[in-house]
Amino acid sequence: MPTTADCLPGTLVSVPGKGFFYLADATDARVNADLLSAAARQDTPGGVTLFVHRDRALDESLIRYLNQLDPRARATTTITVLDPETLGPVTDVPALRHLADRLHLPVLAPGPVDGRDVLPVGPDGQVTAGPAAAHLILPPAVAVQRIALADAVSLADPPPTIAAGLAQMATWERRNAATRAELGLPATPADVIPTGPGAQAVTYAVGQLKARFGNLGSVDVFGLLTSTTPGTVEQLVAGLGGTLAPVRPAALAHQLRTHPGSLAMVTGTAPGSADQQVLWLSSAESGNLTWHDPRTTGTPAFNIDGAQDWRTAVLERDDARVFMLDADRHPVALPEPVTEPIRDATTINPPTSARPLGPGAIAIGPWPQETLDRYGLSALELGGRPVITIDVREVRPRVLDPVQHNALKHTLERYWLHNVRPTVLATIRNPQVEALVRTYQGGLIQQVPEGLGGRVWTATGPGGVPQKFSGPVVTPEMLDAADMAPVDRDRPLHDDPLPPVLVTQLSHNSYQEAAEHFVEHGPELRDPSVLSAMDDIADKLPGDARLDAHRLMLDVAARAPYLAGPDPIAPQSRTSFDPEPAWPLDRPVDLRFLLDYLTAADLVPGADGTPPPGRYQTRLLWNGLLLQAMLGRALTPAETTILARGVGESDLERATRPPGAPEIARAHASIFEALSAMLDERQPGVTDDRQALLQLAECLTGADRVAWHFLIKDILLPHLDQGGRLLADPDLVRRITELSAYINFCH
Repeated sequence: MPTTADCLPGTLVSVPGKGFFYLADATDARVNADLLSAAARQDTPGGVTLFVHRDRALDESLIRYLNQLDPRARATTTITVLDPETLGPVTDVPALRHLADRLHLPVLAPGPVDGRDVLPVGPDGQVTAGPAAAHLILPPAVAVQRIALADAVSLADPPPTIAAGLAQMATWERRNAATRAELGLPATPADVIPTGPGAQAVTYAVGQLKARFGNLGSVDVFGLLTSTTPGTVEQLVAGLGGTLAPVRPAALAHQLRTHPGSLAMVTGTAPGSADQQVLWLSSAESGNLTWHDPRTTGTPAFNIDGAQDWRTAVLERDDARVFMLDADRHPVALPEPVTEPIRDATTINPPTSARPLGPGAIAIGPWPQETLDRYGLSALELGGRPVITIDVREVRPRVLDPVQHNALKHTLERYWLHNVRPTVLATIRNPQVEALVRTYQGGLIQQVPEGLGGRVWTATGPGGVPQKFSGPVVTPEMLDAADMAPVDRDRPLHDDPLPPVLVTQLSHNSYQEAAEHFVEHGPELRDPSVLSAMDDIADKLPGDARLDAHRLMLDVAARAPYLAGPDPIAPQSRTSFDPEPAWPLDRPVDLRFLLDYLTAADLVPGADGTPPPGRYQTRLLWNGLLLQAMLGRALTPAETTILARGVGESDLERATRPPGAPEIARAHASIFEALSAMLDERQPGVTDDRQALLQLAECLTGADRVAWHFLIKDILLPHLDQGGRLLADPDLVRRITELSAYINFCH
């Protein structure tokens, strides 16, 4: 996770109609002003141009910043390097090629440039097929894909047979390997997950399809050859007349084998990588299935077990989507994943990324039939015992896949709420699995290494000592050992059973489901015994942001009705530039506000007819209203921090969060915590160390920084000034100013 060291220590100055100028510092104001004027006169090749000073183009902080840009922003960004002496673009082609390679972005080169890694730019600054006034030097990872697509265009169209099509695809892959070597791109072994900006552009996918099938219908092949902006997977699939769909590995393998000559595109993320992968799985006439990835060496055979092949692990994940074409290039409908119904009366409501696996068992991970058979689980009698099976996937050694960690945590928590001690069965040893099992006082069966490459099973009861078992399969004796404990296993986890209405409330996968349940069961949830039980849960499981948010819901519900006014209170402004009105003095915070805030409820058009904002801006506007609630004393600073921390922490939100996505919600919560500490000295143990708080999350986006700039400038400071607090406490002004500056320059 990037820290504050990854923030850009400078300013991006807008160049209207063209892009931005990177002002690294103000050491030479005249040169910066001259370069900014030169940037305004420069013709640019469409999209967004980032103008940089020649001597600052390879700043490590700039490189880190560009690498962290959203892929959609990177796809439209080009670089123009300005010479402070000529006030024009730098002309040193080798240096510009080096820069394109380091920044992984196209770089403008004036005048003629030879090579297959360039695109011609006309006098108007646009990419052209006519006479070139300049060229865009493409980074190698982008250039190689464009060259590969051009090679695919030159192949036979269409191949006459399935065998000819697969052979032509193999020829194209060999040419591509030679081009990668020519451009100095390393050969990635097939068993290594490829990474790097631009490595997953759709251009490769189109080349693969063109080599296999020839004619691609309405797909704009030549448009991709003359553009620095790659298309999207969705655009490619739509051009071929199909749709992306989730499908389990075994079901996809069956479809491919029953459609010889077919080709499936698999897109998703690999464990431990935020990069989108675009992979291909082909079916020969014999039914053999083979993976294809132009970025790696070889064409490995399909392996149903994602623990053995990272490509199958991509297919196993919840974010994986597949598109399939038969031998005649017609889209093939894929079977919808089947979820087994809950068949055991004691089984909990499974979290988003878990599913029932027969009576009494909850499965986390892919668990294809081959894996179930390998470990003997298909025939294992559980004897009515609750078991959680986890087919462990690690993003790196000893670090559990975050989706699996979330699913295991919530599954164990729900059994714990039901006063049940389950047994967790893990395919490999993982310290995070062990820690979660200890927290929720369950049993554990897991495979652990022994000797040179060997493995044995160990079974450990709650608080007990591991017992070793040999053999490849799980046995009833292991289940018995995991049931044993130094303390009486039949002793309940809670001295008094938790109220069922509270257990149900805390077992929903989303805040929206919890809100609907609260509306239906409000009187029962307001019973003092429920609040007392919630206090006990929060004390036993401290630091859980979601549980703390539920505890606050019950607190607020006990002191105010579900809706404390004639209408729900919601943000009145529709942009970050307009300050949110003060919180009504006679309006207490109600449960409806808490739930609307946690879910960033959609807003209606503004009073002046302004259309409702998008989802991202809506969240920022709800943050503005929360700040007003704190300043208006409708919520204490501590309660404000709890509510802000709860955003994005439901099971559904954590399960569907894109891998590697910035923890923006937690960054906002850190700011609320810093402000709370400044405004309420009565909070023990809360620090207003802005750097320590904000290092917990990625840097904020530009939209986030703009929002906080105006929240502090137009709401917080005027409120404190009106109350005389600023005059009485100069140190508070200094701390708020430092926090504001820190937020502004953390981009």
